[in-house]
Amino acid sequence: MYTDIEYLELIGIRIKEQRLQLNITQQELAEFAGVSRNTIRLLENGKGIGMLSFIRILRRLDLDMNLLDLIPEIDKNDPFAKKNNTRKRAS
Repeated sequence: MYTDIEYLELIGIRIKEQRLQLNITQQELAEFAGVSRNTIRLLENGKGIGMLSFIRILRRLDLDMNLLDLIPEIDKNDPFAKKNNTRKRAS
């Protein structure tokens, strides 16, 4: 199991490897994704960036196809799923 920081670092390494495999610069990726070069640099160096920027970068690197697989859809027929989540006011 990785720490949060280790996940960021590993993701950054993989993003950089993919970018280099496609033979594009940080500046080119930034322009394609509509983000700053600094955002690409931060991501590749294992620093946190905004979710929207991250998704845009994944799209430009053709890495977004399995993005929704990271969070499984809730089975609405699951008997263990929470029932009626409405909050009631304490009296």
